[in-house]
Amino acid sequence: MLIWLDSNIDESKDDSRKSIAKLRQVIKNVNTFTDANACEEFLRNISEEKIFLIVSGSLGQSVVDTIHDKQQINAIFVFCGDKSYHETWAKQYTKVMGVFTNIDPLCESIAQAIQKAKQDSMSVEFAENTQPSLDKLNPSYIYTKLFMEILVKINFTSEDFQEFIQFFRKQYKDK
Repeated sequence: MLIWLDSNIDESKDDSRKSIAKLRQVIKNVNTFTDANACEEFLRNISEEKIFLIVSGSLGQSVVDTIHDKQQINAIFVFCGDKSYHETWAKQYTKVMGVFTNIDPLCESIAQAIQKAKQDSMSVEFAENTQPSLDKLNPSYIYTKLFMEILVKINFTSEDFQEFIQFFRKQYKDK
């Protein structure tokens, strides 16, 4: 599902209609919002579906900060008029795939993100099929479990633990 949040979307205008039509060539389910609160409420009610979000530059910084960590958000795209300005804040968010000023490169990037999400989904489905008890688990849960199993199997010495403790003491000394 694609959600486009932009206070300037006006589906009665030709420019907006053309942009939405181009987006629908990439993904059929396109929902538009002009109000950030309504969009956030809509996102809260979605739990199973993966969301690809386009956000305008004017609403982007505040909205992305609020919703970036939501699990259902797969990727975020900033669509604006001032690429260099919005890239400065957008680069701090890992789910922001890019800042775009033109609909065509935006559509290409969304298509790539959808393809990647499908590939990631297929690898998780394979893992689920090999172990029926893992029915519909989050990919991050599976990777965490694998990581934990690896850590448990490693034989750490007391010297390793001391090095680990020293490292974190340095990292969090002033926090």
